Formats: sequence, C-alpha cells, structure tokens
Amino acid sequence: MPKMSSRSTLPVAKSIHSESGARIERVKWIVLCITLGIYYLLPFVRWDRGPNAPSQAVLIDFPNRRFYFFFIEIWPQEFYYLTGLLILAAMALFLMNALAGRLWCGYLLPADGLDGSVPGDRTVDRG
Repeated sequence: MPKMSSRSTLPVAKSIHSESGARIERVKWIVLCITLGIYYLLPFVRWDRGPNAPSQAVLIDFPNRRFYFFFIEIWPQEFYYLTGLLILAAMALFLMNALAGRLWCGYLLPADGLDGSVPGDRTVDRG
C-alpha cells in the first residue's frame, strides 16, 4: 500500500525513473560541463596564422570582413557554400530520421513497446 500524503487523500506513487534516471542525469551533466567549457574557453585558444594575421583560433573580424575558424578563413562571398552545406546537412538529418524512425517503429520495436520493460505498478503508472 502506498504511503498517504498528509496534505491530500491521494496516495503518493513511487517514481519509476529514479533508478534508471541517475545514470542519464550524470551523463547529461558531464556533457553539459564539457560543452560549456568549450564554449567559454575557445576564445582564449591561440592559432598561429603567420605575420600580420590575428592569432585567435575562432574570430569574426568585422573590419576586414573575414571569419577565422582554426585553419579555415572564410570570406563573405563564401558564405553561400556554407549555407548550402548546412541545408544539405539538414536534409540528410531529416532523411535519416525518417528512415531510422520507420525502421525502428515498424520492424525493430518489441510488440509491447516499453510497457513490459518499465518497472512499477501498471495501475499507478496509468493513473
């Protein structure tokens, strides 16, 4: 019998995600710290481009109209290539999502979905 809350007459259900969620939460925080570290520390990374050139690894140079990303120097007229590359990447992402989603949901997902693998009382889970 679930324990009763002092404020209401409804039973308090035990969370079924407490065991499996701990590992996912830990991985989420690790990835968050790594990506924020990259975001905050990347402007301080130096990159040697030769004499009379900026030495910052990632730099948007507005007065000279250039964008530096490590060994790549992008001029404004080259952003059309970058735009096309990003559009192709987005289309590939949508296509792979459609194909992989159809394969998973149509052929590989077990017949009962996730209902059989999640611990807990079914009547409490469904309300």
